[in-house]
Amino acid sequence: MDFSLYLQKKVMCHRLLILFALSWLISLPLLAQKGPVFVNEGETVVYYLSRDPQGQKGTVSDALQNVPGVKVDTEGNISLRGVSQVEIFINGKPSHFDEESQKNYLQQVSATTIDHIEVMTNPSARFTTTTNTGVINIVTNSDGSSERHLSVGIQTNTQPVISPWVSYIWNNDRFSFTANLKASYSNTTKHTDSYSYAFVDHQDSRTGVMDTTSYKRVSDDDTARYYSVEVFLKGEYHPNESNDFMVYFNITPNLQKTASLSNTYRKEYLHEIGEYEYSIFNDNRQLMSYGSAGMSWLHRFQQPGHTLGFQLNSDYDFGGNTAKEIRTFKDQPYLNRNIRQTNDFVDIGNEIKIEYTYPYHKNGELYVSLSNNFKPDNNIGLYDTVGADGYVTDWMRSENRRFSRDYVAGVVMVQHHFGKLTVKPGLSYETVFLRARYFDTPEYDTLMCFAHWLPSLHLSYRTDSQHNFSLGYTRKTDYPWMRYFTRRINYEEESFVTGNPLLKPTLIDVFELSWAKYWENLGSVNVKGYYNNSINAINQVSDAAYDAFFGRVVPYSRPVNLNKYYEAGGEFNLTYRPSATFNVRLEANVFDSYIETLYDKTQDSVIRSELWAYNLRLSTWAKLWDKLEIHATAYYNSPTQTLFATSQTAYGIDCGLRTDFLNKRLSVLLNAYDIFNWNKEDNYTFNPYYISYSSYKANSRYVSLEVVYRML
Repeated sequence: MDFSLYLQKKVMCHRLLILFALSWLISLPLLAQKGPVFVNEGETVVYYLSRDPQGQKGTVSDALQNVPGVKVDTEGNISLRGVSQVEIFINGKPSHFDEESQKNYLQQVSATTIDHIEVMTNPSARFTTTTNTGVINIVTNSDGSSERHLSVGIQTNTQPVISPWVSYIWNNDRFSFTANLKASYSNTTKHTDSYSYAFVDHQDSRTGVMDTTSYKRVSDDDTARYYSVEVFLKGEYHPNESNDFMVYFNITPNLQKTASLSNTYRKEYLHEIGEYEYSIFNDNRQLMSYGSAGMSWLHRFQQPGHTLGFQLNSDYDFGGNTAKEIRTFKDQPYLNRNIRQTNDFVDIGNEIKIEYTYPYHKNGELYVSLSNNFKPDNNIGLYDTVGADGYVTDWMRSENRRFSRDYVAGVVMVQHHFGKLTVKPGLSYETVFLRARYFDTPEYDTLMCFAHWLPSLHLSYRTDSQHNFSLGYTRKTDYPWMRYFTRRINYEEESFVTGNPLLKPTLIDVFELSWAKYWENLGSVNVKGYYNNSINAINQVSDAAYDAFFGRVVPYSRPVNLNKYYEAGGEFNLTYRPSATFNVRLEANVFDSYIETLYDKTQDSVIRSELWAYNLRLSTWAKLWDKLEIHATAYYNSPTQTLFATSQTAYGIDCGLRTDFLNKRLSVLLNAYDIFNWNKEDNYTFNPYYISYSSYKANSRYVSLEVVYRML
């Protein structure tokens, strides 16, 4: 062996080792600067897209697929684990997107424009006061790049639905503009079967036996045709680094035509004794328009994070409907009725909000806001029946009323980082005025005023090995519809609805404890335990009682406060994400719901009901060859309960694909929903005085096809 050649090889190896060590040392600051991709901060899960090169390769929709708990289907519809609705914010402000504009934004804007994404399943009052609403805040970067997108498309499905649309998005470092125009036609059907029994106490109440007063069986078929045109415009102006301005406007005029035919069998045992068979044909035409408009201004002071913002928003809906109903009895033609019902309404609500953010320390931030929200609900409803001289107004079923909710709130929140520990306390105060005015029957006018302090506290801690621990508490409120507080009885043809002047709003204390572990190239595990305690939870109870207006025992409903109601359970979320273009998710939620309350018709005995419920969802998503996107989802929801009632909600399997052609200028989306036609809803009522069951089945199994062409 040549000794000199051996020395040369040894020296070369040493040099390579030294170069490798130096390159590793040099990269240490860069690695520290990169930081973790996923972080828990207070009640928020943050996905730092700027630290994930793989996640930046697609669109905003692709990036959202990587966020734990977030799912975006191929049509751009977003779902968030644990909540029933999702609000999209951009840079801390509501996006105000309509459905189509949101979809186009997610599927067309490049993920490179996004710095990070914040996800909140239990958001603080800074973002929303609505219960069971999640928030996704998309924070953009400031690279000043220019983008322009012009797209046209058409969506159709086998229900059928036909929706052609055109969308335009343009932005640069100072201006951005979004416009969307969409027309829609849909035709949906549903079938409902139901039965009910009504009872009264036996004359000898000591026996505990109840007498059956009536039995009713109904089979109903409904068809709804819907026509609409939707216009959405949004513009933003950034004159300098200190100021941002935004305006938006959308309006949706629409026409809805519904028709139903039901066949009813009713047997009366106590009053008006006999058997009644009759059909009901209902034809309804509704022409209305709804929409919103608003503006916002944000000023940035010289100190980073020091801002002052103002928002003014308005939403409106106006229109009317005419419904005609024909009741035809088989053996009692003298009971036949020909009914006409008209409703006219004009509602204009508004919201004003001022926000101030001050970074009092390099690790701390103070947030203060003051807002006012006014929401009206007006209606002039006339209920007419055919008499000898034409239509005669039925004043017991007609109304001319004006409802409103006036909400004033102030919020103070502090967020401070103590190393890897984040502490976020908050306190809000709200005053709500609820008004009901009946112009024809002023004796039912009602004014309610409520005021509440709503504290919150969120703690989070993360380790170097990507273990994240969170502890949170939030108090929220839930105010019912104004009608629920009034004494006025609203009569229908065979039932009535009454309010409850003693009703109180609901206070909800939400406690959460969670642990999450993130792996950048593997996925995540999230385990959360929660306890939601509702004070004065409101349930709409179905019952039956004798009413002099009908002259017999009829069903009715009214709202009641529960003395005690809570949900206690846990959520488990497992995400397998070996790459930014593939993931598999398993989501499970198991909880115990408990009701304990007094009910005035059960002789002051305590009603107790406990039900374990669970929700399961298994889904997968993949993007292959940067052009083919596929997804599949299976979900199941077990029955849930309210006072004297349970409800079995939807379950089924969906799947779909999306593929691109012509260098991504042409996209084709194909989706199949409720493949096995399982999706239906069953409702049970087991009040001691009223038992009912209904099974609702819509045409939920359908195939959807959408074609999108990007002209720019």
